[in-house]
Amino acid sequence: MQENKEHHRTGITEAIAEDAIHIMEGDEVIVHDPPESHRLSKTQHTFLTVRNIFVVIAGGLFILSMLHIEPIYHYWNILKFVAYILGAGAYGAEVIVLTDGWRKNPGLKEMLMPYMFGVLYVMLGFSYLLGHH
Repeated sequence: MQENKEHHRTGITEAIAEDAIHIMEGDEVIVHDPPESHRLSKTQHTFLTVRNIFVVIAGGLFILSMLHIEPIYHYWNILKFVAYILGAGAYGAEVIVLTDGWRKNPGLKEMLMPYMFGVLYVMLGFSYLLGHH
């Protein structure tokens, strides 16, 4: 096993040295594709985009809900409700990213936060909507 690790390190070292020689000789910059384990699947890419859109909109709504701008100020509870629901949606999208569309099971240790905060965001959203804040 130790011999395998040393052989692997030697191969990596040789590849780095070879790339450095190409760069020093003025060859084009060498760009390696990431290994398969580091590539995002189409599902992960899609839901990362959805998550980020939800986060940006939720953040904007939270900011609007705190400003004293007429007539927006009178709807602060609805703005917070929608922001929290979008935040819960962002956590849902994060769950789908972490599980690669439910194809992986990272385990509760990694999934506890998105599960817990997703549910709490829904509860907080309805709390603001119903005026129980």
